Amino acid sequence: MADSDDQSGGAPVTIATARVMLSGGPIAGRRKPVEQVVISPDGAWLAAASGDVVRIWGSAGTLRATLTGHGGAVQAVAIAPDAAWLVTTSWHKGQIWGSDGTLRATLTGHDGPMQAVAIAPDGTWLAAASGDIVRIWGSDGTLHATLYGHKGLVRQMAIAPDGTWLATASWHWAQIWSSQGIRLAYLTGHRTRVVAVAIAPDGSWLAKGNDDGTAEIWTLPNQPDPRR
Repeated sequence: MADSDDQSGGAPVTIATARVMLSGGPIAGRRKPVEQVVISPDGAWLAAASGDVVRIWGSAGTLRATLTGHGGAVQAVAIAPDAAWLVTTSWHKGQIWGSDGTLRATLTGHDGPMQAVAIAPDGTWLAAASGDIVRIWGSDGTLHATLYGHKGLVRQMAIAPDGTWLATASWHWAQIWSSQGIRLAYLTGHRTRVVAVAIAPDGSWLAKGNDDGTAEIWTLPNQPDPRR
């Protein structure tokens, strides 16, 4: 145990130590930084993205699988609620994998890097963003819907707790969509880019963050937006 002399209010601060070091060795002759780490909901394993490779590790540090073939740097990783599968996104495509490293499906049709991904709470579908387009996919890799009209890079997405709708954050507005891809509402009134969005646990409201240093809380509309 070590005591910190600042920001502790006089209370001792325990310095944590690493339980195990995870290293898959150099890739293409050099070691690349691990830029994303996601832990499975059951805590049994984790996925770590390094360059164009994702490795699956057990919680004890045992390497379970190495996921390759991304065709570019991995942009995002998400693990399904039941921990049975995960999705990775890179340049121009996404891939759905079993937790054992088996490739289940490839998500194609994107024109650029897939910068964001989110999985529905029931694990039956996911949303993936590439540039200003979001696509909704089934967990088997079937394309369900394509969401247009963001007018700028989609920075973040959030899926409602009941899995029936999602929110997307892009340039000058956030938008609410049904899980079938129908636009339900625009959240407007700001002049800067929307860079973050989060939905309350009961699904009755959401918060969004803007790049001018402001954040907003919105109560969800009861009726669909007439402009859809």
